[in-house]
Amino acid sequence: MILAISGSEMHRLQTGGYSGSEDIGLHHYNLAVRELSMDLGKEHTDDPKQRLERLLAALLFMVDYETRFGYSRHHLRLHLEGARSLYASYGKSIMESEPSGTVSTIEEENDGGDSHLSLLSSVLLLWISYIDAIGGQGLSSQSLLSQISQSSLPSIKLERLYRRARISGRHCWGEEYPEDAILDDVENYRPLEFMHHGLLMRSRIWQLAIARHGGKDASETPESLFEELMEIGEKYQDLVLTSRLSGANQYRRVYSTIRCGASVYWANVLFHRLALRKQQAPTKIHRTAVTSIMQIAHTEYERDKRMLAMQVWGMFMAGVETDDGIHRDWILERLAELRGMHWENRWTSDIMEKFIRARKGTGEAGVDLMPLLVLDCN
Repeated sequence: MILAISGSEMHRLQTGGYSGSEDIGLHHYNLAVRELSMDLGKEHTDDPKQRLERLLAALLFMVDYETRFGYSRHHLRLHLEGARSLYASYGKSIMESEPSGTVSTIEEENDGGDSHLSLLSSVLLLWISYIDAIGGQGLSSQSLLSQISQSSLPSIKLERLYRRARISGRHCWGEEYPEDAILDDVENYRPLEFMHHGLLMRSRIWQLAIARHGGKDASETPESLFEELMEIGEKYQDLVLTSRLSGANQYRRVYSTIRCGASVYWANVLFHRLALRKQQAPTKIHRTAVTSIMQIAHTEYERDKRMLAMQVWGMFMAGVETDDGIHRDWILERLAELRGMHWENRWTSDIMEKFIRARKGTGEAGVDLMPLLVLDCN
């Protein structure tokens, strides 16, 4: 898969994505998919932990490949379903082997110890769940992130996975782990945690919206999710305020992390209304969300246009929400520029264009976003 990703990336750089020439990366990708299929059909007697690491690594690379190069939406859906199935079977095996659900202590975690899940598997599982929350939306009504968050098993609780993932670098490198990297980890811990909660909330809003759209019952309500959204905003208020800085002379990674987390948060505020309370008129907090997202997007655009790839969901939500034609056109142009980088970029760009056409046909009000979002969901 490393050869596949490298080959397709070089092909994209050489051709700009418009040439009909053969992509050698796709050849390696097909070989990897075939080998994974053969491996899954074999009986294995090796260490279950190591096998889980191999499978998660393969699935992560395959999901990443499809979200970045997008040769097959069907394959992306299959890989994400495979990750969810692997997680479900893994959780079942834990319940059968240790019904008591015993877990290692924090001290044992810091030493890399865990009777169920290695540090590497924790990182891989968390990364796949993030990609699933981002790249899987619009393809499936399921969510690995929500699936993990609902687990009753202490060893694979979402908070624990996040905590273990954040210490994995230090554990893998040992004494060779640079001090500046340690400080960077510490500095980015809360901003990344902020983003982590934002992605989980996005997934939960999506799950509830899908359930309501399909006329199904759900344990959560729009009111309960909005209350949690406000609690997240209160807990990370310092980061929300920091994200509004102009960006001048801010070269440390933490500032971009903060802006990304804030953009996800404000996007969730808008997504909540558009998906769950579409009859509610926008209030001050929704206007603040649009303004904040636009400010963050312009800051990143002026500093490094490539960083806008991390702001796609926020820009999309702001573009749908805003009544300002200038803002909307600017966002549409940026999404069009980014559409070749990631599945979410293409998806949001396409939905945005459809939404604008629908608005022109029916007027500024009255366009329901959900039918456009769930068009391809199973």
